[in-house]
Amino acid sequence: MKIISIIVTLFGALHLFSQEPEILNLYKKGETPTYDQVIDFYKNLEQKYSSAKLVEMGESDYGKPIYVFLIYPNTKRYVINDFSKETVVLINNAIHPGESCGVDACMSFANSILFEMKYAKSKNDLVYAIIPIYNVGGAHNRGSVSRANQMGPKEHGFRGNARNLDLNRDFVKADSKNAFTFMKIFQWLDPSVFIDTHTSNGADYQYTMTLITSQPDKMNKVLRDFTREKFVPFIYKDMEQKEDTITPYVNSIGRTPDTGIQDYLETPRYSTGYATLFNCISFVTEAHMLKPYKDRVESTKNILYTISEFVRINSKEIKALKEKANDITANSLGSDLKFELDTTKYQKMTFRGYEYELVPSILTSEKRLKYYSNKPKNYEIKYYDHYKSSLFRSKPKYYLIPGQWHHVIHRLKSNEIKMVEIQKDTSIKVEGHYIQDYKTLNRPFEAHYLHYDIELETVQFEYHAKKGDLLIPMNTAKDYFLMSVLEPDATDSYFAWNFFDEILGRKEYFSPYVFEEKAIEILERNPELKKKYEEKVSQFGSRWEKLDYIYRNSGMYEKSHNLYPVFRIL
Repeated sequence: MKIISIIVTLFGALHLFSQEPEILNLYKKGETPTYDQVIDFYKNLEQKYSSAKLVEMGESDYGKPIYVFLIYPNTKRYVINDFSKETVVLINNAIHPGESCGVDACMSFANSILFEMKYAKSKNDLVYAIIPIYNVGGAHNRGSVSRANQMGPKEHGFRGNARNLDLNRDFVKADSKNAFTFMKIFQWLDPSVFIDTHTSNGADYQYTMTLITSQPDKMNKVLRDFTREKFVPFIYKDMEQKEDTITPYVNSIGRTPDTGIQDYLETPRYSTGYATLFNCISFVTEAHMLKPYKDRVESTKNILYTISEFVRINSKEIKALKEKANDITANSLGSDLKFELDTTKYQKMTFRGYEYELVPSILTSEKRLKYYSNKPKNYEIKYYDHYKSSLFRSKPKYYLIPGQWHHVIHRLKSNEIKMVEIQKDTSIKVEGHYIQDYKTLNRPFEAHYLHYDIELETVQFEYHAKKGDLLIPMNTAKDYFLMSVLEPDATDSYFAWNFFDEILGRKEYFSPYVFEEKAIEILERNPELKKKYEEKVSQFGSRWEKLDYIYRNSGMYEKSHNLYPVFRIL
């Protein structure tokens, strides 16, 4: 009788599991749900399971909210908003809503995880946090033609958000309301593992799934070693056991993958580059655009389960390593802020591609690349998976930011950076930088004219700080983030993203007919300057340039021109 009872109970549980909502099977028909359908699905899960909570976290540029769906083992701990004892896995979906595999995969993933927790009574110290749809505006801009290189779904969202921003370039500059909501989610949960779901674009090959691991050489060493030696090998082995073999993201050295591939260097503008700054192990899943939508969703589900299984087994170690990395970051002497490919280090791998050739184009006079998906071919290639630092900067004891730079201060506060307000006007010895030279894109990139190849002159002087200026102590787990945004020549610094462009323009000038007499007096009073002027005068091409040299080297020239207004206290 007892055995019969067990069988009946098990059959009942399996029957409940088999009654999946229709929305979970849309992908099998090559379809993906709308924003409202997705949110309603998660609301229903919240009502059904006590271990689930759908939280409205903040605004999007579109006007509708961004949610996070939580699956947690301990309801009392959720009530006090404290995840310090759990290992949090954060999954982000639909940053590019045309790449909707993760939207469908995460609904099935959440449904299955909650069912297993309820009926199998399997509890652990994991918290799953799912952003159902991040790019709300793009998700509402649905159509069937904007993804020209992609096989389905039948109708899908658009890459740009409501302001036509690519949100996966916005994590540092934060032009969108979406980005500020993401900061709120990320800083609240402080995840140990982050996954961003995508669909790839590029070469053709046999794999359904490719994986970007946040480039390990820019990780904290303890996380880098763990990721390379344990985490990533498990993912590849487990996916192969699922008969869903994956490859590193196909970032080809040349035109085709058989020339070799290299790790994608995702800087802090990207989701995983941002997450790495906070000692969070991060991945991007990239399902292949030319595989059927059903297969792409299934493969995304597979890799979500694979990563989840590894984190479940190793959750305590992952949590401990994050805490150790945070301590190392707080006590470090500085940070590597730029990286370049190390071409001396690579591993050989078998790449499962297709035969290809260059064939005459019907529409143009050039030849085009054609892959033959009916002719699979394995290539032995080089995989360049190491980068080396090209810029290391020592850490100051404090940064000092004048209070008027409120747009930068707002972004720092949104990342929960600790700051101390100066209470009275005072003089402080600081180290500063003059922007000596830089290059700028000649057309806008994501609403900015990005600066690069930035050259600095370092100076020390007494700065007259005023009440309301802010000191940022550099002894926390967020030092890597701070140096990445506040050191002006870092790749994705706030300076690079134009937040300090005001300093690049002179505000006072001279009229040559008035200044020439003063210039003569200046040279007569300063023999050393006069000597330098006479040595350089032949290099100047105009009268203006000659007078400007004297003006710039006199006490009349504005000291604030090109002075980067974030100072270091050593």
